[in-house]
Amino acid sequence: MPAQQRIEFFDCMRGTTMILVVFSHFILYGLHASSREYFNDFFIHFRMPLFFFISGFFAYCHLDATRFKQKLRKRLFGQFTPTIVAFILFGLWEQCDMMAKLASVNKHGLWFTLVVFEIFVILSVINYMMDRRMRSVNYKISIYAIISSIALIGIWCCKNILAIQDISNALSLSHVCAYLPFFCLGMVANIKQDRFFELLCSPKIIIGCGIAFFVTHFMSFIPYIYHRQVCGIFAIPVLCALFLHFEPIIFNSGTYVGRGLTY
Repeated sequence: MPAQQRIEFFDCMRGTTMILVVFSHFILYGLHASSREYFNDFFIHFRMPLFFFISGFFAYCHLDATRFKQKLRKRLFGQFTPTIVAFILFGLWEQCDMMAKLASVNKHGLWFTLVVFEIFVILSVINYMMDRRMRSVNYKISIYAIISSIALIGIWCCKNILAIQDISNALSLSHVCAYLPFFCLGMVANIKQDRFFELLCSPKIIIGCGIAFFVTHFMSFIPYIYHRQVCGIFAIPVLCALFLHFEPIIFNSGTYVGRGLTY
């Protein structure tokens, strides 16, 4: 599949993850219910991993100095600044201690837009440096694997090392470490698109991933701090294959469902 071609089912998946995020916030802040009610306990294991995977897929590109500055400027004014404004307005509405909320890990539920921005900046700088030195595709994938491994170690550090918890909460580092590997995985899927779509068309791989997801979802042998990562790894191929399979029928710009999810 050509890299420049718009992949419509990916747009639909991103729209679906956004709907699930709104659904989760409605349960938590609207109904004031537990995060484990109304099937949210099921969605939570793949919703954000899929969102960051898709974000990484769309974010990857070759960066020269001009494009690097353009992308950073677009993210700064199109994502980071509106999030800060929304945070301030929400804090004024709630009449809460905004500094305390800003120092908290979840930041009024707006953590994910800030974390996307942080991850984008980190990986854009790394990609720019690699593109300047004309590194090979395999070199880039190796770097992404190393960064992802460091992030997975960081999850444990943010959870267990008390000395770094204040700065970890302020920068939402636990979320950065949790979802940066999925962002990297999305970029690898973009780089290796042909191979990625071959895997999505393999029934044995998709069925195996589906079984593994349900086993890891309902079993408790995975350490809690890594449970979502393991579930997400198995869920992403299954969901991508599902949306790809139904793209000609439902998930395309020619259907009401496709246009709605893309919008």
